[in-house]
Amino acid sequence: MVQELIKKYLWLLDLMSRSGTRGISLKDLEAKHKERFDGDSYDRRSFYNHRQAIAEIFGLEIVCDRRSNRYYIDKNNQMGDKDTASAYLLDSFAVHNLLEMSKEKLSSRISMERTPSGRQFLTSAINAMLDNYELDIKYQKYSMDNPESLQVKPYALKEYKNRWYLLGFCRERNDLRVYSLDRITSLEISERSFTMPQDFDVATIFATSSGIYIPKKEQKGCTIVFKASELDSKYIQDLPLHHSQVYKGDGVFEIYVYPDKSLIMSFLSFGSGIEVLSPASFRDELKTEIDKLKQIYTK
Repeated sequence: MVQELIKKYLWLLDLMSRSGTRGISLKDLEAKHKERFDGDSYDRRSFYNHRQAIAEIFGLEIVCDRRSNRYYIDKNNQMGDKDTASAYLLDSFAVHNLLEMSKEKLSSRISMERTPSGRQFLTSAINAMLDNYELDIKYQKYSMDNPESLQVKPYALKEYKNRWYLLGFCRERNDLRVYSLDRITSLEISERSFTMPQDFDVATIFATSSGIYIPKKEQKGCTIVFKASELDSKYIQDLPLHHSQVYKGDGVFEIYVYPDKSLIMSFLSFGSGIEVLSPASFRDELKTEIDKLKQIYTK
């Protein structure tokens, strides 16, 4: 039920976004709803409830132009920033929706990567976050033979490399932890409510992280300077290695980040296309990893 509602919220947002400032009438909206959802009716009350939910979840207001009785997204809240969660969800939904409608005709011409994203628990996690209820999960680490039972306060969700991660406060660890949704074997919303910390900000927590690792207080970020080849430089400008990335010219970039293992793997994935210039400590870490690879392939 919740999953179907979220699907309709995203459908409505996508439709409103494509309608622009001209908007769409309730009559046309009802017709498009019947077309998309197998003839289901869409009355004014349902539309009103969906508008309220969208305002609460996404922070976007669907307003009515009384002169034309057409509905549109408030121009002061337009989703121009492609880094926002709302814009990302809409983009993802629009692509998914298009693929669903055309999969029969184009099934032999579209190839999608299958990844262990853990999407089956995504809707429940979002629902628990909306109502501030704790989760009872069973989590199977790669390093453990059996899953462990945990009580987690769901603070935030983060996507990284086609996987969804849950950031939450774990009662058993008495600390913030990150859980990959695809490693969760079962998830239930408990009846235990919790209060979100007033100063919580997921962007701040991961500000110096290159992935889903939470740096400890003593693990400070540093400025990493690297140079990319002409071809890789263009790629990295379009798809930055980190949100703090600054292009200095002549293929030279700077990022401010804590150099964890995921960052090392990101640099190594470019092979000889990237050279770290500073700091020397991180350059040495990369050299050590490269030497290990060399030993494996020269045996």
